[in-house]
Amino acid sequence: MAFKVQPYFRYPSLDLSPPSIRLCRLLPGLPADRIKCELFATSIAAASGTYAALSYTWGSTREARRWIHVDGIPFHAQPNLFDALKGLRNSENELVIWIDAICIDQNNVPERNYQVALMGDIFRNASVVRVWLGPGS
Repeated sequence: MAFKVQPYFRYPSLDLSPPSIRLCRLLPGLPADRIKCELFATSIAAASGTYAALSYTWGSTREARRWIHVDGIPFHAQPNLFDALKGLRNSENELVIWIDAICIDQNNVPERNYQVALMGDIFRNASVVRVWLGPGS
């Protein structure tokens, strides 16, 4: 289920060879702080074992989205993703993580199709896969 990204947000470009992905650097923060992330592109091979991957339910697209900040730009996140980021964020250390809704340009259909085809490799090369079913998971 894709959602529209703000038109002023620009994704870092990806190389097709070697296969590249974007990773999200979830910046540290306290529970009341805004969620802030930074995106960067890298090859899957170079990133192998250096990032976590998030598996979660997108939830209803009818629910009100929440704001996070990606590269300093406001970015809509589904409520379940927002809750996952709040739950995963640490007050002292950043977390490098792959999250489909943030790391894939959902408005770019060719890119989205290409990245979906890489998802097996993305999850296989993660150091850990975090599963978020909702608050309390």
